[in-house]
Amino acid sequence: MRATDGKAFVGNPKVKGNVLVEYRIPGVDGLVGSFDWQYSGKRAGNDTNAFYVDGYNVFDLGARYATMVWGKAVTWRLAVNNVTDKHYWSTIAPSNITGTNSGNMVAHLGSPRTVAASMTVDF
Repeated sequence: MRATDGKAFVGNPKVKGNVLVEYRIPGVDGLVGSFDWQYSGKRAGNDTNAFYVDGYNVFDLGARYATMVWGKAVTWRLAVNNVTDKHYWSTIAPSNITGTNSGNMVAHLGSPRTVAASMTVDF
């Protein structure tokens, strides 16, 4: 029997989910608010499951406003990702595609709170 028999695969949570909700704001044509929730359960940190990485919840909020300006469709967007500034590991994985590790793993930190704004114009 090998030490990895019956163990969870590195970085694979039992439960992972994402919910995205958009809501058209009544009384303001073209204005839409959004809420995004990402969840991951705990994940094995190595092949023998000697340690686990905590799960996480990340919440994003956003809005977009679409209108016409000089006959062109224009959309403004504003988003705040990771509103609570949660510190988490977004990726935990084996160091190679075959899953046979030589002791090294791959881990990426999740993005901190980020604010992004953009505008698009259709020509």
